[in-house]
Amino acid sequence: MNLNDLIDRSQLGRVDSCGGYQFHLQALAKEQYSHKVSLMVIQGRPTNVRAIWARFHESDLSYSLSRYPGKVYLQPNPVAKLPQGDLEICIIHRGFVPGQVAADPELQRFTFGPPHFFPMFQAMFNIPALPHWEYWLWEMAKDERLVRSLVGLNTRAWIISNSNPQTWLEHMATDEWRQHWTYEPDPEVNHE
Repeated sequence: MNLNDLIDRSQLGRVDSCGGYQFHLQALAKEQYSHKVSLMVIQGRPTNVRAIWARFHESDLSYSLSRYPGKVYLQPNPVAKLPQGDLEICIIHRGFVPGQVAADPELQRFTFGPPHFFPMFQAMFNIPALPHWEYWLWEMAKDERLVRSLVGLNTRAWIISNSNPQTWLEHMATDEWRQHWTYEPDPEVNHE
């Protein structure tokens, strides 16, 4: 997973502060009502960035940036060293990583949408699917409210709100969606 494919670096982030530590919030994905953060990319002085991670890790950041309980975040590594010695780190929920989801079925699941959705779908469910189904699986997930959008700053992400494979199979079996599960991709359809 390449972070630069998932966030929009052409857009400005915002400057924020917490407990006297100032940082630049470059990207954010969080739930609308609970404010639980699934992705946060922060930049700033190394001391400030590490202090923000420590406060976030201890659930002491702020109401608008709360954390999911437990050890569900990947340990942040420096993503980039920036000019003047600044540092950028990414705080990301394990639920974005298909391998983590496959290993822990209780983990909350997230996706950035296609082309990251299909590997997550395969990691979550024991449902036979072909790669060219991704577009239709994604459209079905949005239409049937099996995923819901997260609030984002310079990124788009979704929470997979229904992880019951039987529900997905029932939606896939309806006449509306069954027609799209073909063995060969449709050469007439361009999904880009």
